[in-house]
Amino acid sequence: MIKKIVPGAHLCYGGPHVSIYPGETLSLAHTDSIIVGDGEEPFLKLCDTLSAGKAINDFPGLHFKQNGLREAHSMFSVQNDLDALPIPDRTLLPIKNYTSVLSSSDYITTMMTSRGCPYNCIYCKLSF
Repeated sequence: MIKKIVPGAHLCYGGPHVSIYPGETLSLAHTDSIIVGDGEEPFLKLCDTLSAGKAINDFPGLHFKQNGLREAHSMFSVQNDLDALPIPDRTLLPIKNYTSVLSSSDYITTMMTSRGCPYNCIYCKLSF
């Protein structure tokens, strides 16, 4: 639907589902790029690159449809130092759009306080 409304839009996907099925996600007709693994740095690099009108495909975790899925060290993006990431600026959120199902006057947001799965199952593709 987005591509119909904004044909030139670049659609990038990420998250655990993309990390498990990167090839399948990249092959979808409406997908322009995907981010496999941690997304903060690759997504910023993607935004900077697109706004500058440049083409890249050498950043870990960032895969473009026209170049296909890369393997080895470029496959995943791993943010080793989580403390290096800035604290989210929640003042940028339109907080009045986020209410509780219990009360329309109580404003809420959520925060993930961990990263990844705490388990190391041998059958999981995300065990790296």
